[in-house]
Amino acid sequence: MNASGNAVSRISGLMMLCLALGYSGKSEGGRRRALAPLLALSLLAAGFLIYTGVTGATVGLLLWPAAATHFILAILLGRAWMESQWATG
Repeated sequence: MNASGNAVSRISGLMMLCLALGYSGKSEGGRRRALAPLLALSLLAAGFLIYTGVTGATVGLLLWPAAATHFILAILLGRAWMESQWATG
C-alpha cells in the first residue's frame, strides 16, 4: 500500500471509532454527546495529518489544507462543546 492509501485508511479508522463511540447507547445530552466524538475525531485527524506531513511522507498536495481544515474544525467544535457545557450548568 502506498503512503496516501495508508494515511486515508488510518483516518477512516479514526472516524469510524469516534463516530461509533459517540452515537452508541442512549441519546442523553443530545448535542453535547454528539460534539465530543466529533471534536476528538477532528483533533486526532489534524494531529495525524500534521505528523504525516512533518515526517516527510509524500501523500499529496492536499495534506496541509486538510490538516488546517481539521484543526479549524476542531477549534469550532471545541467552542460549541464548551458553550453547550456552560448552557447545561
